[in-house]
Amino acid sequence: MSAVLMNRFLWLCLCGTVFFAACKKSAGGTTRLLVHNASISTTNLAVLWGGVSVTSSALAQGQTTGAAAAPYVSLPAGTANIVLKSGTTVLLDKNIYGGAATNSSVLVYNGSAGASSLSVVLMTDDLTLPDTAYANYRIINCVPDTAADIILRNATDTITVSGKAFIGTTTSGSSLQAFATIKHGTYKPLIYKAGTTTPLLSADSVVLGAQKAYSLIYSGLSTASGAGGLKLSLIYHPVD
Repeated sequence: MSAVLMNRFLWLCLCGTVFFAACKKSAGGTTRLLVHNASISTTNLAVLWGGVSVTSSALAQGQTTGAAAAPYVSLPAGTANIVLKSGTTVLLDKNIYGGAATNSSVLVYNGSAGASSLSVVLMTDDLTLPDTAYANYRIINCVPDTAADIILRNATDTITVSGKAFIGTTTSGSSLQAFATIKHGTYKPLIYKAGTTTPLLSADSVVLGAQKAYSLIYSGLSTASGAGGLKLSLIYHPVD
């Protein structure tokens, strides 16, 4: 191959590489993101995506971006800088990728009962609808000081999830993000210390609607009450 042809070939390869990188950085379209504060040490969490605020007001423990019926925030797809702040203190500053036409959930939590530093996990939400008689749900334990037996009960059905462990600091989003199915209806959630009959929390009943998706997230400490005590948050994941 002549030097001229070789130079043209290398130039085309370089252009292709630059184009691919640009597409990855700015994928076009929008991505949907929700952020949930399951932290026991940060009561005023603010979130910025690409320098733009995602939170209209700071999130306390157990709170989620957006509104209850619309927690996702639509953002430009691609790689962007996400910043988590408490007041003027930056807690996290890193780049993440939000694919076009995808839905993602970010959980912010403490890695241990005494930790002031935060851990973050990113999950991709598959919002494929279940059959008409069912809802999709997932239970995530962000309580760093105990594993739990979790029961969802109504007049006809009882669902028991035994030994639900704290998610830890090295868990990948892919290991948490899957939804299970449950008959739609109103359920009473109960949480016990794993392997015992010691009740930790009896929360208000939750409604799991037909062909809808939900996350049930426990946060706080089993040994605390009031601020920092156990909380159950129900997050609805609308398709659009």
